[in-house]
Amino acid sequence: MQVLYITVDPERDDAPRMRTYLAAFDATFIGGTGTPPQLAAVRADYGISVSGKMPFPGGYGLNHSSSIYLIDRRGSLRAMMPYGHSADDFAHDVRILLKQ
Repeated sequence: MQVLYITVDPERDDAPRMRTYLAAFDATFIGGTGTPPQLAAVRADYGISVSGKMPFPGGYGLNHSSSIYLIDRRGSLRAMMPYGHSADDFAHDVRILLKQ
């Protein structure tokens, strides 16, 4: 199993920025970025929503989907966990998917 973060903000999230951000979580996490059209295609494929920039002092933020997607090696979406699910929920679903 591999954790992969895909940016919704390619203007700001280049490879060095992604590495710094992900280092705060786990050294094995991988970050992904791309061109705006490439990332738009990924968002469309998996139903990820992103709305406009929200300015705040010193920068901006983006509203976006906050689900975690469990995707198999073929790229098929196998499960989706909206924000707030417990670790037990993840473990349950991952155990089932790994048996398949």
